[in-house]
Amino acid sequence: MTDSYANILNDFNGLQTESGFSSALRRENDGVYIPSLRNDHAALYRTLLFTVKPRRILEAGTLYGYSSILAAETLNEVFGNDFRIDTVEVDQENALIAAENIEKAGFSGNIRIINGDAEEVFSCLEGPYDLVFLDCSKSSYKEMFPDVKRLLRQGGLLLADDVCYHGKLEGAQGETVPHKHRTIVNSLRDFLQTVSDDNDFAAFVDKMDDGMLVAVKK
Repeated sequence: MTDSYANILNDFNGLQTESGFSSALRRENDGVYIPSLRNDHAALYRTLLFTVKPRRILEAGTLYGYSSILAAETLNEVFGNDFRIDTVEVDQENALIAAENIEKAGFSGNIRIINGDAEEVFSCLEGPYDLVFLDCSKSSYKEMFPDVKRLLRQGGLLLADDVCYHGKLEGAQGETVPHKHRTIVNSLRDFLQTVSDDNDFAAFVDKMDDGMLVAVKK
């Protein structure tokens, strides 16, 4: 492979998200590990948003607002101002920072931040949503799945980030996992098995980065 083609492959996904306030927010965090969407999954998310064209999104795990703003910028190209994103963040300080970033990006009227535990908040919400994006505590994914299914419309899309958990789910089921990661790994395995066994969903796992589950409610 020539250097020019190698550069195209290395840079491609990053270039797909190099515009708008979301890009500036990502660059602002360069050099500091922030557990938000990496370039590969940001590009995948943006592509899926253009494909599915969801008017109503529910997100668990706002952090500083990157994924919400990225989604808003994408949907703004599709719908103008006619879309809604509800995003849930358990940490109050993160929620305040996200609110500032969302206001700077110009999407305060489209994005509602709900400060609370995602499991509890999801149980109180009413659907339907066109897309549900999980990027919160990995141990919560399985517990939240019944509410995710209830809230998601038929034909709606479920995305769950980091389901491979740093490659720790790649080993055999009986393989020993370090104690500090065991609960999360077992919870993620149970979550993936639950989705796989549910005949109301068609799903696959993209193993890029830390993995993303992509599932459609049939």
